[in-house]
Amino acid sequence: MKLVTDWRKAITLRYLSSQAHALQMAIVGTWLMLPADMRAVVPVKYVLAAVAAAGAAGFIGRMIDQSPKPDDTGRAGA
Repeated sequence: MKLVTDWRKAITLRYLSSQAHALQMAIVGTWLMLPADMRAVVPVKYVLAAVAAAGAAGFIGRMIDQSPKPDDTGRAGA
């Protein structure tokens, strides 16, 4: 197993896996903050499916090499 050397960038949501796990937390947190009558509108299976999809994206994101390319300037549209 090779550890990520630039872990500080991973914490700042640069990596797909960090973004996906943040999305998981946002979905669950939002769901728990909703009143019961609003939760009744959205079936639990859809919430669980969204959390599972974000988890799968995070798992796949951990496997993908996301190191910057030599020509990557880090700017959008460059």
